[in-house]
Amino acid sequence: MVLFTSCSVILDPLGTSIADIELSRPGASVKIVERSALKVQEDVRLLTERQKWILFQEREEDHCQVLIGIPRGIDTTETGVFVTKMEDGKTKVEVTSMNRKQQKVVTDLLFKVLDETWGLKK
Repeated sequence: MVLFTSCSVILDPLGTSIADIELSRPGASVKIVERSALKVQEDVRLLTERQKWILFQEREEDHCQVLIGIPRGIDTTETGVFVTKMEDGKTKVEVTSMNRKQQKVVTDLLFKVLDETWGLKK
């Protein structure tokens, strides 16, 4: 299936976006937190709602979320948040995008939330 949007073509809405965003992962902003991977994902969802971004895609099996609608770029430019549980009980959070300005917007807000003792409150 091929979908056409205002500035991009999505060949497979169930997987292409995450595969594409993984290409920019070497340039990701990284933070290690003492919080469960599930709690970090919940914080990403709540931050997304509060900022009126769009949770475009989510892959539970490897804790990846793709966001769109972020200021400082084209609405359909994707920003990925990868959450990895580490052996020592900590969680690695990576924020990446082909648009570095959007990456910085998400990184600054999300990392600030993760620095707070309890994250976002519902």
